[in-house]
Amino acid sequence: MIARLVLAILLTVVAVYALAQDLPLPDWPWMAGHNDVAMHLAAFAALTLSLRTTGLNLKQTLMVAALLAMAIEAAQLLIPRRNATIPDLAASLAGIGLGALALLGIRRLSKSLPRRLLPAPGGSDATKKDVGAA
Repeated sequence: MIARLVLAILLTVVAVYALAQDLPLPDWPWMAGHNDVAMHLAAFAALTLSLRTTGLNLKQTLMVAALLAMAIEAAQLLIPRRNATIPDLAASLAGIGLGALALLGIRRLSKSLPRRLLPAPGGSDATKKDVGAA
């Protein structure tokens, strides 16, 4: 329930920013004019991570995120003073890729960490011997 609420809030923020907001992005000197790309990367990486919490599998998550990226760019064609660009779409898709890499990393960690932290089956005696020898 909470995951869906967080997703709904995130989708609303992304939609408002992408479609309705007419304010310029902050121009940070260290970004050297590429802050729009950074915003797309961050927004769609976060969106991808959030979508995964809804129970979709990874493939479905990536498809929904990509469709949202394309829909947002297409919708901007209809809004005065907004423009849809291939670089924006590419940055959004790259953000989805970053989110997917994060999901795969999280999955890998969640599978490997418990094995490292828990003793091997029948290993408690071996652990006691190793501790006693030290």
